[in-house]
Parts: sequence; C-alpha cells; structure tokens
Amino acid sequence: MKASSMKLLSLFALLTLSSAATLQKDNTITKVVKLLQNMLEKSKAQGDEERTVYGKFKCYCDQSEATKNANIKELTDQIEVLDSKIAEIQGDTGGLSAQCADLKAKIAENEAAQGDATTIRGKENLAFTTEEADLKQAIQQMKEAVAVLSAVGADQQQAGGDSKQFMAKKSLLSVKAQVQDALQAASALMNAAQRKSASAFVQGPFTGTYTSQSAQVMGIIKSMRDTFTTNLADSITSEANSLKAFNSFMEIKKDSHKEMSASYETKQKELGDNDGELSTKKAAFSLAQKEKASDQEFMDKLLPFVRR
Repeated sequence: MKASSMKLLSLFALLTLSSAATLQKDNTITKVVKLLQNMLEKSKAQGDEERTVYGKFKCYCDQSEATKNANIKELTDQIEVLDSKIAEIQGDTGGLSAQCADLKAKIAENEAAQGDATTIRGKENLAFTTEEADLKQAIQQMKEAVAVLSAVGADQQQAGGDSKQFMAKKSLLSVKAQVQDALQAASALMNAAQRKSASAFVQGPFTGTYTSQSAQVMGIIKSMRDTFTTNLADSITSEANSLKAFNSFMEIKKDSHKEMSASYETKQKELGDNDGELSTKKAAFSLAQKEKASDQEFMDKLLPFVRR
C-alpha cells in the first residue's frame, strides 16, 4: 500500500513538473513572439516613416532641382545681358573720353587764339595811337610852317619880294627853326630829291628875300601836310576796320568757346553717369556670377541623391 502510494505521488510530482516545464516553455515562446511582433510593428512603422521622409526628401529635391535650374537659366540670361551692357557702356565711355579730349584740345586752341588776337590787337592799337599822335603833331607842324612861310611871303606870286613888316615882328631865326622842325618831321616821308631840297633850304642862309627854293620847300611842306592828313585818315579807317574784325573774330571765338564748353560739361556729366552705371552693372554681374556658381554647386551635390 505504501509502495503504491509512493509511486502515485512520484507520478503526480513528475506530471506536475512536466506541466510546469511546459507552462514555462509556453511563456518564453509567447514572450519571444510578442517581442518579434513588436519588432515587426516597429520596423513597419519605421519603414512607413522612412518612406514618408524619403517622399518628402524626394519632393524637396525635385522642387529644388526645378527652382535651381530655373534660377540658373535666369542668371545665365542676366549675366549675358549684363556683360553686353557693360561692353556697351565701356564703348560709349571710350567714345565720350575721346570726344572730351578733342573738345578740351579745341577749347585750349580757342583760348590761345583769343589770347593771341588780343595781344595783336593791343599792339595794333598801340601802334595806331602812337602813329596818330605823331601824324597829328606833324600835320600841326606842317600847318604852322606853311603859315609862317606864307606870312613872310613865301607863296607870293612875285619872286624876290621881301616882307620887312613881318620881319620886324618875328625874327628870321625863329622862322627858320619852325620850318626846320616841320621839315624834320616830314623827312621820313620825303623822296631823295625832296629831302635834298629841304636840307639845302634849312642849311642855307635865310635873309627874308625868297627865291624859287623857298617856294619849292613850301610845296614840299604842303605835300607832306596833305600826305600826313591822308595817312591819318587811312590809319583811322584801318584802325576802325581792324577793331571791327577783332570784335567779330572774338565774338565767333567766344560763341564757339561757350558751345564747346557746354558740350564738354555735358559729356563730362555723361561720363560720370556712365561710371556710376558701369559700377552698378559690374557689381550686379559679379553677384549674378556668384549666385549662379552657388546654385550650380548646390545642384552638383543634390543630383546624385535625386538620381538614385
């Protein structure tokens, strides 16, 4: 009885241990299964998330590619236009610079011509005033000499007469001195024969008895007086014409100078405007080149990811 009971107890214990082992095994598998299920669910969630992220990344890449390509094309066109405009401005600036240099040279020539003309006009006027004074003085001396000779009877119709009444009032010495002064003033305009007659008259004795020689000298003095009078009139006319020509010349030169100076100032302003515009265009050109290079670098790095 006792042996039988012991066997039963042993069997029960064995069955109990077996059930416990089985139960323990089932719990371990369940845990493994649950762990695998969790991992699968996490993997699936991560896969969904990765697909979402990749989709967003792909969308970003596509949009960036389209945007950058459009921007690169626009910048390429902009760079081409700016390069052409810069070349145009530089060409225009070169032309304006040449024109300014030419105008500056012509303005300098104009000013030099005005200066030369003014100097010449001054010399001409000085020569005229000097000649005018000399001629007026000579004419007056001629008139006084003629008056003196006439007063003592040098132009009398009858030769050999004398004028004692005149000699009583005026000395022969003073008459001769006055006539001599007149003849010396006229000597520069005399021909050789006239100068010889005048010299003989001045150096010869003056007694108050007038011969044909005195009449000849009277003719010389009158001729010189008339010549001087004509010369004075011609000199006055010449001075007036010279002054008129000078004024006309100066008016033309001043008008030309004013016109060229205005043109020079205008072109200088255009040059300044060109310099400002050229600086702006060059800055824009450089900026566009840098932006294009940056976009191109971005695309070079992006495309390998887009084309995977």
